[in-house]
Amino acid sequence: DRSGAVLAQGKRASDTDLLEEINTQQESVDAYLNGAKPRSSRLTTVNIVASAVAAALTAGPAMGGTSFTEALQRILSLPEQATVWRVLCLGATLSSMVAAVSLSLLKSDDLAAHVAVAEAARTHLRALQIRMKGSEDIPRARGELADIVTSVPFVGNGHRTAKRWGRLLLLGALAAAITTVTILGLLVT
Repeated sequence: DRSGAVLAQGKRASDTDLLEEINTQQESVDAYLNGAKPRSSRLTTVNIVASAVAAALTAGPAMGGTSFTEALQRILSLPEQATVWRVLCLGATLSSMVAAVSLSLLKSDDLAAHVAVAEAARTHLRALQIRMKGSEDIPRARGELADIVTSVPFVGNGHRTAKRWGRLLLLGALAAAITTVTILGLLVT
């Protein structure tokens, strides 16, 4: 029957179109995860290390007092003890700023939550793709695909990248201004 063949051909075309849409969405989610997961990991690591450095730079003088700074002055052959304090304070300030900026970037994009949602979407897309190889109902599958895509609105949004870079530049400028003021304060005294 010719009408049955035409319907079967139309179903195969719909299946193929839907599979292509699923593959496209899967590629978008994978691309997002390939960038977001390492970025999240890097920001977390930078935050932990910078916080630890700031704590280490302040722990010595806090626990050892002047005997610690005098010993450090002798070890580093510095002309005066005030220089030791300045270097420790500047290092702690810079480390604290790096920790604050990295945490701010991590939290402002809600990166950890977005990665978790994108990983779940990737799993759902793969499951849908496997079911499509069987006899999945096309309208139901399209509805499920739409639900998955709407669960990850942050995937494939180029404007978020521009917004993030703008925020990063603003934070960098603020950090540079604070550092400049701190260094000028060290030079003047």
